[in-house]
Amino acid sequence: MTHIDLEGVRVHNLRGISVRIPHDAVTVICGVSGSGKSSLAFDTLFAEGQRRYVETFSAHARQFLNQLERPDFDRIEGIPPAIAVRQQRRLVNVLSTVGSRTEILRYLQLLFAQTGVQHCPGCSNSLRTWTPDRVAQYVASLDTSARAMIAFPARADSDIDDFPRLGFTRGITGDRSVRLEDVPASFDMAQLLIVVDRILTRDHDRQRILEASRQAFNQGSVCHILVESSDGQFLIDDRRWHRRVCFESCFCPDCRIDCPPVTQDLLSFHTAAGACAECQGTGTVAKHALRSCPSCHGTRLNRFGRSVRLNGVNLPELLNHECGDVAFWLNEVQQSLSEAEARSLTTVFQQLHRRLQFLTDMGLGYLSLDRTLMTLSGGEVRRVVLTSVMGSGMTNTLYVLDEPTSGMHETDVARVIEGIRRLQVSGNTVVVVEHDLDVICGADLVIELGPRAGQDGGDIVFADEPDGLLRADTHTGQALRERDVVTDRQSNKCLKSANWLKIRNVQCHNISGADLDLPLQTLCVVTGVSGSGKSSLIVDALYSELRRVLANDPHSHDAFCEIADGFQYLNDVQLLEQNPLQRSKRSIPVTYLGAFDEIRRLLAGTHEARKRNFTPGTFSFNSAQGGRCEQCHGHGSITIDMQFLADVEATCDSCQGRRFRSDVLEIRYRDRSVDEILGMTAENAFLFFNGHYRIQRSLNGLRQVGLSYLTLGQPLSTLSGGEAQRLRIAALLAGVSSSEKLAKRSGDTELCGAAGTLFILDEPSNGLHAHDSDLLMNCLHQLVQVGHSVVLIEHDRRLIRQCDYRIEMGPGAGKKGGQVMSAAPSV
Repeated sequence: MTHIDLEGVRVHNLRGISVRIPHDAVTVICGVSGSGKSSLAFDTLFAEGQRRYVETFSAHARQFLNQLERPDFDRIEGIPPAIAVRQQRRLVNVLSTVGSRTEILRYLQLLFAQTGVQHCPGCSNSLRTWTPDRVAQYVASLDTSARAMIAFPARADSDIDDFPRLGFTRGITGDRSVRLEDVPASFDMAQLLIVVDRILTRDHDRQRILEASRQAFNQGSVCHILVESSDGQFLIDDRRWHRRVCFESCFCPDCRIDCPPVTQDLLSFHTAAGACAECQGTGTVAKHALRSCPSCHGTRLNRFGRSVRLNGVNLPELLNHECGDVAFWLNEVQQSLSEAEARSLTTVFQQLHRRLQFLTDMGLGYLSLDRTLMTLSGGEVRRVVLTSVMGSGMTNTLYVLDEPTSGMHETDVARVIEGIRRLQVSGNTVVVVEHDLDVICGADLVIELGPRAGQDGGDIVFADEPDGLLRADTHTGQALRERDVVTDRQSNKCLKSANWLKIRNVQCHNISGADLDLPLQTLCVVTGVSGSGKSSLIVDALYSELRRVLANDPHSHDAFCEIADGFQYLNDVQLLEQNPLQRSKRSIPVTYLGAFDEIRRLLAGTHEARKRNFTPGTFSFNSAQGGRCEQCHGHGSITIDMQFLADVEATCDSCQGRRFRSDVLEIRYRDRSVDEILGMTAENAFLFFNGHYRIQRSLNGLRQVGLSYLTLGQPLSTLSGGEAQRLRIAALLAGVSSSEKLAKRSGDTELCGAAGTLFILDEPSNGLHAHDSDLLMNCLHQLVQVGHSVVLIEHDRRLIRQCDYRIEMGPGAGKKGGQVMSAAPSV
């Protein structure tokens, strides 16, 4: 088949849609947040592709896998095996690095394990493990013709009578050779070498040497090769001999250190064999600390893993280099290996060069491989994840990508588009959920869902080549037509006379000594290429230091900057980071916003509730001490384990999906039970709770960001990425200061003396359609109008044009960035 055919798809809010997606092409699914994009791309296409692939396994193999549930559709044909790459923002796992996420680290560990040389941690002498084959090679390499002996040391607890029975007749003790039958039983066996065989180096028999050395290793794991030489260090029977001690393990005779064998585990900080025991492989001595571990000095590996070297460097030293330097080092290693060794490692070198090249092509060549993902920007993380996908080299596969360009500068977007095309040209089908207009215009097919979100979405409003979008009456079509239109910015009269937050001597990551003056009571934006230092400047330095200053806590942490002036004009600072929303069945919008506590107090305050001694805790479905239904534990449904079939979610028979006991549901506030209140939309609930300021303030945040259609009790696990992002923004808006000083301000914007909150939003457009972004900007402008200050870290050109003040970081990324290139009013 040349297409994936879908008919009658009814997943979540999709309304029985049908569509054809071409194979070996790039298809973009777009639409406003909550319109059903993820339901089609991930919950249908990816889920069914994965399910059918698992079905090809044998029955024996499938019993060890979780049974995948079939999406709700009438027919799907022509779907290949699927791989999904979902959104990943800042990660908190300190063990996840650029090298580990791209699998470059795994291949480097294999290379070091195969060809690296263990060195003694004490004296740095090289320690090679010996085998019978290496002993034979060593003897063959001797140029002189001389007598030689192969021997092994007797154990201190061995019996002298055992050796003749094993075929050994001669030994060496001190400076003379002896017949074993003449050695007394009381002799100190630790002083005795047992001779296995005597040979002539010029007439050596390889098989004979192999057998003799094998016997020596079997007896004591150590083989002594003694060769008669005029400059030998040892005297035996009045002749000088040179001795080579060959250890089957990596043993240093000088330091008496026995090193473990070189394996991939020894070179991995994810395993107990390789991780530093003091820091457990994190490289730091404590959580959130930036101090290096004193034992491993931040390298994460223990002393044995650090002592394995290849071409003069150990693995931590190599990982500290940028990608281009690592690629150059790999070429040197390939040239230094023998033909046989290089041939056996061909796949390893191919994978390493391929993945390093992908990182460079994605504009990430400046990153070191030991850089943790939690220190990267959102755009950098997404490109690292894409590198791991594209480096796999798979074909005839369905790739489903979730907003791969989110959080990226326009120069980085072009690289990602090229990478996506490379996947397609390699013989894969690529489906991208995306809002970026450049990605949409570069697709082979565009499918737009809508027309709106939630219950008002789920239909296909456009499905054709991207050129047709310019004429389409859809939100994306409108955004395309207006992409170069400069939006009228609400002018801030206070910009020239505003109070300024003066930030000095920023020392954080790639920023060294930068200064910045930031105008308050304005909408500022910080932009620049991914990795230029935007988050380092605003989040890691300014936000953390401002929190410390406002809390008047001089000892809370090590400062990354100095706030010289302006902090006295602020009473709070709030941050919306890139960390993803934690979504679960128990979490619902009204609890996330903090409004359910007040609603439960209203229910508990009714006459009937007081008569039954009900408390606000009675109206919680999360507590066993509350009034939740105990059959479903407040979920409203029961999961039935179907063994080898998919688990089934069945409505609870006891509460009929209403989460609470029947006596709790009898309590009514304004003729509404707690279940009926949770079933209200945010818009209806805002009107219902008229007069209750705290509840309305929280619900108004949902209305402001375009989520008025959400029900108060909808599980967060059912929200799309864009809906989850807007919910986090709504929670931020709900925390706006309600001081009388700000609440009484009128249309006059001369607020230079007013104390307000500084809101910092790190890439708030993630997951948002242009239509949703406009709603967000309206909210932010309203915050500024009542005296608050807003700083955005953003790449979206549409949002940047609507800001009052623009700060550009650069000029490049990593070591080439970290400078404030410009700071001026937007024009």
